[in-house]
Amino acid sequence: TALALAGSQYLGSMQLPGGSPNQIFSRDGETVMVVWNDSPKKEVLYLGENVTVTDVWGHSTSPKTDGHRHVIEVGSLPTFVSGLNEQITTWRMGLRLAQLRLPSVFLRPHDNALFMHSSFPEGVHGNAELVLPSGWNATPGEFTIRMGAGQSWERPIQLKLPFNADAGVHSLRIDFDITADRLYRFSVYRNVEVGLGQVTVELVTRINADNILEVDQRIINREDRPVSFNCDLYFPETDRRRQRTQVIDLARGHDDTTYRLENGRELLGKTLWLRADEID
Repeated sequence: TALALAGSQYLGSMQLPGGSPNQIFSRDGETVMVVWNDSPKKEVLYLGENVTVTDVWGHSTSPKTDGHRHVIEVGSLPTFVSGLNEQITTWRMGLRLAQLRLPSVFLRPHDNALFMHSSFPEGVHGNAELVLPSGWNATPGEFTIRMGAGQSWERPIQLKLPFNADAGVHSLRIDFDITADRLYRFSVYRNVEVGLGQVTVELVTRINADNILEVDQRIINREDRPVSFNCDLYFPETDRRRQRTQVIDLARGHDDTTYRLENGRELLGKTLWLRADEID
């Protein structure tokens, strides 16, 4: 650690495709990332031209590649990845979305925007493409980039969710194909969350001693405005009938409902869907 980081300047961290925690440092023009993960993970992304991976014992290797991208094996012990391209790393760290939460309102456009700052010492031009979860739509999905050295760039976008978009965190990818001193191809990752957090749904499942699948549904309202929902529980891979309930005028607090399905072991390994549509 001392050999890799002594006298360096802390830059921050960037989002990796696999979500591994990391910290990034710079010293004498060399950029180093320290990365780890509680679970073994492969982080696959382009990092630079002369990348070296060093473990905590000081053993250094060149990472495997997948096309033009590097494959970094990450585990619970820190790994030191040196030789990162500082301009691309800074670009990744600085790109931001105006809105990181989207309301769970489907089939309607939600206004957002991309902001970025060029860290290259020369002008850049090229293209970028938004790669979204299945069924999502972005307008525009592709755009042209042209920036002078050190310039900032902003582009309004709209995101539209399909009717079956899951609540929770989703990963977006922005693929860049730009020319500065030469051609660079790299991706930036950002998480967005569907749902504004005022209303959340929790599910717990179990099979009891009578082979009944019990599904506990808890709807939590964190604001004072009462909410009402039509709820459908179903297994799309089977011919089981839907079970339907209603939650009416739920004020701040929570509502608990339990669904019961016979022959529960037949449903092991099947996909369970809960759809909660707000009334009106």
